[in-house]
Formats: sequence, structure tokens, C-alpha cells
Amino acid sequence: MLFAALILVLARPALAAGEGFYGPLPGLLVGATTANLTVNAAGYRHLVRRAALDTVDDYIAADYPRSALRVARRLVEEDPGDPACHLALGDARRALGPRGDLAGEQNLTEKQKKRNLAARVVLTRDERQSKLLDTPEGQRNLKTNMEAARKSYLKVLEIDPGMAETHRGLGYVSRALGRPIDAGRELVTYLKARPAAGPKTDQGDPVQDFEVLLQQQKKKE
Repeated sequence: MLFAALILVLARPALAAGEGFYGPLPGLLVGATTANLTVNAAGYRHLVRRAALDTVDDYIAADYPRSALRVARRLVEEDPGDPACHLALGDARRALGPRGDLAGEQNLTEKQKKRNLAARVVLTRDERQSKLLDTPEGQRNLKTNMEAARKSYLKVLEIDPGMAETHRGLGYVSRALGRPIDAGRELVTYLKARPAAGPKTDQGDPVQDFEVLLQQQKKKE
């Protein structure tokens, strides 16, 4: 139901722009005056925002990062002051990895869709990523996407410095760009703020492990 409501809003420019929809609602309340009934677009968008953010996460989990990017961009356009929207944009851009931004899987040609589907059957996600990283284009795309993701994450911290998930994203970006010290530092910050994300086990405390690795790496350099 929420997903259907989200599609409705995205398809209605007037609502997406924050305008109210005015008009009679025949049959809704028989005998009642409906002239003053309106839809509060801002309030409606707030209600479906969580569903839209979950949709971004679902697209990423299903390995459809371009579709995730499309939704995240729309969310940022609608509410540039919401740090969660910028976080979603950063996550979507990071999920692209070595792939190019084609503005949504739904915009691919039938030939491209069939090729991608065949690749999904034959190769795992990591194998597809590795194959792309072996090409100059894949390397360029990786750098472009990681830098764009980093920009979005920094915007999140500018709006809400306390959003710990941003440090997780920055850690993954730094790791992808070959910056282990920066990656470790960001991931330690994230795990300290969200200890449940890396619970202690019989093998030790992940925060302490990261800090030890950081110190070892600094000594090597």
C-alpha cells in the first residue's frame, strides 16, 4: 500500500512540488460539503518518506543501484534539508561501484537488459564487480561514484553531525579508493556509535581490532 502511494506521489508533479490538490471528491461523503477538502502534500510526503528510503535500500540489496540512485535523487530534490535523503543518495552512488550511471535500469535497452540478466545468472555480484574493475572504464566509474558518494556523506554531516551511519559509508568509500587508514578511522567511529552493528564475540571486540590494525598500518607507513 505504501509503495503504491509512493508511486502515485512520484507520478504527480503537483504533489511532489508541495502543492495541494483541490477538487471535489464525489461519493466520498454523501451529503457532506467537500469544497474545502484538500490534500496536505507536505504531510503526505512525510508519511511516505520512510517507504521511499526503504525502497532505496531494497534496490541496493537486490543489486539495482541505478534504480536506487534514481529514487534517492528524487528524495534529495524534494527535501534537500533531510540528512537521511543525502545518506540514501550516498549509499546508492557507492553501490554503483565500477558501473556507470545510466539513470535507472528501466532506461536500459532490451539488449542491455538481456546482457545484464545473463550476467546475473552466470556471475555473482562480486564477480561482476571484479570483471568491471579490470577495465579502464570501470576504474574511472569507481572513482567518480566514490567521490560523489563521499560528497553526499559530507553533506549529511554538515546537516546532522551525529548521524553515525555516515561514517560507515565514508569508511567503505575510503576502502574502495585504497585508503585503509581513513577507512579504519571512519569504521571505528561508526562502531563506537553503533556497537550493536559489531557485537563482541569470542574472537574479540571489533572496535579494538580495528584500532589495532590502524596502529599497525601506521607503523608500516
